[in-house]
Parts: sequence; C-alpha cells; structure tokens
Amino acid sequence: MNPSHSIIRFLLPICLLFIGASYTSVYSQSYVFDYFVSPIRPGEPGSLAGTMGELRPNHFHGGLDIKTDKKVGFPVFAAAEGYVSRLKVSTSGYGNVLYLSHPNGYTTVYAHLERFFGPLAEFVRTQRYQQKTSEIELFPEPGQFYFYQCDTIAFSGNSGGSSGPHLHFEIRDFNEHVLNPLKFKFIEFADTIPPVIQKIALHTTNLQSRVDGEFGTQTYRLSSATDSLRPYHYLLDTPEVWGNIRLSVLAFDLANQASNRNGIYKVEAYVDGRLLYLNNLESFAFDDTRYINVHKDFVHAKQFGERFQRCYVADGNQLNLYADRECLNDFIDVYDTLLHEIRLKVWDAFDQTAEALVYLRGVPIKEKLEPPDIRRITGSIKVEIIENTLKTTLLKSTLTPEITYFAGQSRTSRPPNYLKNERITYLWDLRSGLPDSLRILEFAYPLHFLTAISPGKEIRLHTESFSLQVPADALYDTLYLRAYPSTGKAGGYSIGDQDIPLHEPLLISLKNLPLPTDTSKTKVYLNNGRYLAYIGGLWEGNEVRFSTKTLGEFVLATDSIAPQVLIRKKNEEQLVCSISDNLSGIDRFDVWINGQWLLMNYDHKTKLIWSEKKNETEKLSGTLIIHVTDKAQNKRILKSTI
Repeated sequence: MNPSHSIIRFLLPICLLFIGASYTSVYSQSYVFDYFVSPIRPGEPGSLAGTMGELRPNHFHGGLDIKTDKKVGFPVFAAAEGYVSRLKVSTSGYGNVLYLSHPNGYTTVYAHLERFFGPLAEFVRTQRYQQKTSEIELFPEPGQFYFYQCDTIAFSGNSGGSSGPHLHFEIRDFNEHVLNPLKFKFIEFADTIPPVIQKIALHTTNLQSRVDGEFGTQTYRLSSATDSLRPYHYLLDTPEVWGNIRLSVLAFDLANQASNRNGIYKVEAYVDGRLLYLNNLESFAFDDTRYINVHKDFVHAKQFGERFQRCYVADGNQLNLYADRECLNDFIDVYDTLLHEIRLKVWDAFDQTAEALVYLRGVPIKEKLEPPDIRRITGSIKVEIIENTLKTTLLKSTLTPEITYFAGQSRTSRPPNYLKNERITYLWDLRSGLPDSLRILEFAYPLHFLTAISPGKEIRLHTESFSLQVPADALYDTLYLRAYPSTGKAGGYSIGDQDIPLHEPLLISLKNLPLPTDTSKTKVYLNNGRYLAYIGGLWEGNEVRFSTKTLGEFVLATDSIAPQVLIRKKNEEQLVCSISDNLSGIDRFDVWINGQWLLMNYDHKTKLIWSEKKNETEKLSGTLIIHVTDKAQNKRILKSTI
C-alpha cells in the first residue's frame, strides 16, 4: 500500500472520533467490540498468565500476559490493521517490543518478543549495525511498515524482564492510558470461574485504636463460599476492634483450565451498609503506575510477599481510580460494643464477582494492665515505625516496666499501652517529637532519628557524614528519617529504611570517606542482607554522590575482578558466549571478527550473548575479539579464532 494512502486511512477515523464524540476517559467511552483479535492463535481458545491491573513491584500490570505453552517462537499476529509506530530492543523491561497504531486511534503493544518479522527484523538489524549498539529504540515513519489484521508481525519470546515465555499485550488510547483489553470482548478468552477473596487486613490508625487488642496490622484468612445458603467468603471468628480502623483486601482470580492466579480489577467495600470504598482499574495513565506503592500495602508486601489492596485512599495517592474520592469516609469507626458488618465485593475482567461478609465487634481498650504473677523479662526489644507512631515491643516479658524516651536533655516516662501474649507494647506519637533513644529498665535502644520530612516541598539536608536532597514529589507521606553509620561495613551509612516507598529518586552524598585507590572500581551498593545491589555513584574528592529510589543501608564495595567470558559455541553460522560478573554487573559487551563489529543479543537471565549476522550469506570466520566490561569498568578481553 502507498504510504500516503495509509496516512489518509488513519486521519479520517481519528478526525471523526474528535468531531463526533467527546473523548474524556475510559469510563465514558464506548468500547469497539469485534475490532481486535488475539495476537496469539486468533480465533482459537487462549489462556492467560496475567491480567490487567495486577499488583506488581512498583507498577500495575498494564495488559494481558498470553500463554504460549511455555515455549518461544509462536507467531504473533496483528490484532488489527495498522502501522508500526515504535520498536525497541532492550535487555530489561519489555525486552523486544513492537507498537502498532490503528485507524481507530488506539495503539496495541506486543512485548517480550523473541524477534521481529521479516522486513521489520531487517530494519532493526540494519539500524543496530549502523549505530553499533545492542539496545535501540526506533520510530518508523507512519505507513513505512503497514500490516493487516492477522498478518504476522513478530514471534513470541522471553526477552527483557519476562520471567517465562509469553506475550505481553496492551491496548492504549490517545493519551497513553492503558485500557483493559478484555473489555473489548476477545472471543479467544473465556472465564467462568469467579474470583477469590483470600484475606482481609485491619489496620489501626492512631494510639487510641486497636485490632484484637493490639496496635498495628492484623490479617485474617477467609473461608470460601460453600453453597447457595452461604454464597460469600466469611470469617469463622469475629475480630475485636476499637477506634478508627482501616481495611485492606487480598484477592485473586482463577481462569478456566489454568492453575495460576490472576488479578482483579475492581473492589467495593461497605461498612454497615454505607459505601466505604470503590476502585476501578479498568484504565490508568502509564506515567502514574508507580503510585501502586500507596495503592497497595507496601510494607506488608515487602515483608511477607502478599500484595493487599488498601480499601482507602492513602496519603500521597494521586491515582484517579477511586469513585467519589473526596466524599468517601474511608475509616471504620467503632466506639460501641455492637457488631458491625463489612461487605466486600471484587470483580474479574469478565464481570464475575466474589463477595465477603465479615463482622467486627467493638471492644473498649482496657485502661489497667493486670500481668500474671510470674516475673520474667528479657532484653529483646523490637522497634517499628507505623505511619506516625513509634511502636516499641518488649518481647517474652511478664513485667510491665515504664519506658523512658530521651530527647536531648529531656526525658519522658510512660507506662505500657498494653500487654498481650507476653509482649509489652509502648506507643509514641512521632508528631509530638522525635526521641534520641529509649530505655526499658537497664535496656537502652538508640533510635537515630534525624528529622521529619514532609512531602510536597524540596528539602536539602546536610550532616558531617552525608547530604540528602529530597525532591518535592519524592515522598508519599511524612518521612521520619533515621540515619546512622553502618555496623561492620567500612564507609557505609544507613539512611532510612527499605520499607519506605519513594515516588521519585533522592540524591545522596556520602562525605568524608577514605579516598579509594581507584574510584572507578569502588562504588555505592545497597545492602539487601543477602546480596549487594549496585547503585554506582560519582566521586568528587572524598565524597561520592548517587541517586536512589530505595532507602536503606548504603555501603562501599570495590569490584576489581573482570567479568567472566566463556565461549559456548562458535562456527561459521553462530557465536554463543556466556558472560557474568561477580559484583557490579555487566555494563557493555562488543565483539569483532576481523575488525568488523558483530551484533550480539543478550539475555541477562541466562547470561548468554549470541550473534545476529548482518545477512544470512555472511560467514563468521577469522580473528575473534570479545570485550566485556562491568559497571566498575573492569574489562575482559578474549581473543580466539573461528
């Protein structure tokens, strides 16, 4: 087709959309049914490994994961006619990805591909050779590559950040909002199994609220719906609560003839018949996806791996997914001894639902502690920050001593707030001041509070050991910053905690450090306990500056060992090598044969690189040179012949 004809085909429908309709959001638009087909085995029954809106680390899942029988190389077909508007090759994220723009104004996205089809593959390969780069992003001219529905455009794979062979498929609108593809009623996907509400969580909100006699978060596993007489999930027990309580839910969807758990896209909650909360993940702005860190319970997900959706709009949450967000009262207020009814309803993308019915009983806080006669105490103290509250727990104790908080020259003593299961708990409202340390009997505990940082304005903080720059939109909520030198790690410093989510990166400088012999080899790493994660950093004298989206323990480590390179296969048709690094990770790799640059693909999961010849008739023969460099700029050079 003539490219100019293709452009006309696109302009006319788009103009009609703008003239004849008011395009505002996914909630007011009309879906176009029978327009798209599945890009994998169109017209045949398909199966999904993931659905729209699932809660992932740091992002919402933006489409469908279509199963490919755990294999790569399935033909990927155009879901509708259109032209290729964007192509990208990356070793992370979406890997090899193709964007197809359609006459109705939508764009479909095909990610984690093994390779592109025919002329597309040749175009991408030519550009990669011209730029001598493995990773590349390209924007072909409209109409340069035009496909009709069910034309082959690529082959499915496992590239980028994929954890197994599948095709990631999205539908986006004019504004780069991702839409739920299943709302377009694909004939290939069916689901007759309703979702499951697995657990709920109840959260206290202040010093005067309790859940089953405790401050903090308590989780409860629900029993499944049994029959028509009890068609809802339920709790065998009745949690005892007092004060302002908040609710979260853990739910998933099941699909026909599949064992994997997929996501739900809509949640509704009522307390005593009053609407408490409603969200809808039918569409969201791609740029807003990191707000998932306050849509879900970030701390619980980090500590236990369970991704609860909050049934309230948390501080700092700017998502436009919640009905009447300015009107909803998202607290469950219990100040009586009555039963209170909580009803939950969740939807899957096929509009099948599951409901839960839970009762809470109001039980006032006991004002006086009555410990048993056995006298026993240990030195085990646990300290947590839960929103604005410092929670200190004395473990395995039946004594109820006072706690003393120290702040400069002042001290404040308080009795315990409650005793439960030989755990003595003390609560302190951090909005009333930041203690330096605390003491219970002879046991002292340093707190290392430095300052409280509010969101919404840029903050610059300077100490003798480090400087910190916090952008205005980096924090979701008040950060009660704790900072102290690392124990047992030379040149390291703990700044904040990994359980604190960040929306934008912070800029940190570690200062007054011993100057390394080679600053290109010594960089900043985040100590995750089990391993060191490379961050990097730029040295300026005895100071190293770096950017991070994660708080925690930052340490210096020296990587002086070059990457390992092992040739797995070499002949005239193909070269395959494994590359790995002991600490900082692979930064770059280049291969030459007889002085001519050879394109290599890379999969960080398998640690393999493999050749892609400039043309099929080319023979790989002659002097082989392989350069592999890690992020600490250690280089391994391997010479051989083919």
